[in-house]
Amino acid sequence: MSLTRSTVASVENSTARIYILIFVTFSLLLAILVGYFLHQTYQQTVLDVETSSFNESQILSARTDTLLRHIESTCIHVADHFVAELRAGQKLAPLPDPISRALTALTKKFPEILQTQVFDADGDLIYSSLENPRRVSVADREHFLEAKSQRDSSIRFTNVLVLKNTGASSVLAYRAILGPSGEFLGLVTSAIDLAYFAKLFSELAVGDSGMVSIRRSDDSRLIVRWPIVEDEINKTAENTPPYHLIQEGKTEGVIRYIGKSDGVDRIFAFHQVPEFPFYVLVGRGVDEQFAAWRKSALLLVSLTITALALLWWTLSRLIKSDKRERDTRQFLSNT
Repeated sequence: MSLTRSTVASVENSTARIYILIFVTFSLLLAILVGYFLHQTYQQTVLDVETSSFNESQILSARTDTLLRHIESTCIHVADHFVAELRAGQKLAPLPDPISRALTALTKKFPEILQTQVFDADGDLIYSSLENPRRVSVADREHFLEAKSQRDSSIRFTNVLVLKNTGASSVLAYRAILGPSGEFLGLVTSAIDLAYFAKLFSELAVGDSGMVSIRRSDDSRLIVRWPIVEDEINKTAENTPPYHLIQEGKTEGVIRYIGKSDGVDRIFAFHQVPEFPFYVLVGRGVDEQFAAWRKSALLLVSLTITALALLWWTLSRLIKSDKRERDTRQFLSNT
């Protein structure tokens, strides 16, 4: 009798161990499968966010480059074309219609340009692409004083400022007009419409916590940003990773960090505008972009735990059922 009971107990323990081994093995395999799937889908989400941001930053950089090259060629053309008039010291009032129409023609094909204007050596407006412009002077403007003192004919860019003619916020591309002997004759300026860029940025599908901006690559100053944060305009961001990478010689890349102006964790793509002191940033909020992945992961983990719980319940029932069957056989054999 004792041997029989010992044998039954041994069989019960062996069967229970087999069921438990099956459960543990299945649980480990399922956990590995689920973990691998979650890892792969996470990496794919990261890749999708990085690729979208990188492609958009590249497109915006190319578009900005096209605009700036047009502005540069326009400034060179205007500067070369009007040297004779400026050397003669003409004070033209009212502004000549043919010349104004010519400037308008150079400007109107690019909606990103607000105006193109020419100022004489005293800073007085002499030509403009605007219709009936105010006769303003830029003699007190920093960029005019700099151009007059340095006498460098390369194209330069101001920080964000308010235009005297229209009151709009803009960045001016400007070039000194120099005579044959290097004498300063005047200044040609082209105003970039920052509102146009803000509207363009707002149409990108970067999400509610995403952002798009253009900064200077020489000092990291913010030029334009969407969503708009007025207090950050013209402020530097020298401690941000993209700026550091650009200073190291990188021209493009993808990096994750917390935004300076709003503290949002984002995946950023940056792309420097070739040959000009600007770079484009496109960022997407990590929490927002991974919300769908987190929901899917939570659902999958919940279903996995539920499935394992059902399996354990089923195996427990089988163990109990086997025990009852053996107990019944033992009872019948003893009677």
